[in-house]
Amino acid sequence: MPPCAKCGHDNPEGARFCSQCGAALSAPPAERSLDST
Repeated sequence: MPPCAKCGHDNPEGARFCSQCGAALSAPPAERSLDST
């Protein structure tokens, strides 16, 4: 995971919040498939 945008701390893969400052980490958007009929 990229470093925290707020404090720059490197967090473990899959972390949702920074373990250093507690800021929410932005995760890549989930791909959604839409069925068009």
